[in-house]
Amino acid sequence: MPMILLGLLVSRMARTGQELPGYLAWTPAAWVLLCAAVLEPSGFPLGIVPVALLLARRHRGSATRTAPGTAAASG
Repeated sequence: MPMILLGLLVSRMARTGQELPGYLAWTPAAWVLLCAAVLEPSGFPLGIVPVALLLARRHRGSATRTAPGTAAASG
């Protein structure tokens, strides 16, 4: 259920063009890793996939941003 709510939040933020905050990827990562360690035979390791996608999106978004006060070169 928490991952469904997280997915709905991320899709809404993407539709409105908002940037994902850093805690939106790291909090579920900690939750998934802790639960996978405590509950050995479970499906929690599958939660690493959406967390990895969130982290990749966060990394890709920060790489494409320009620094404030600088303009992109036009040619």
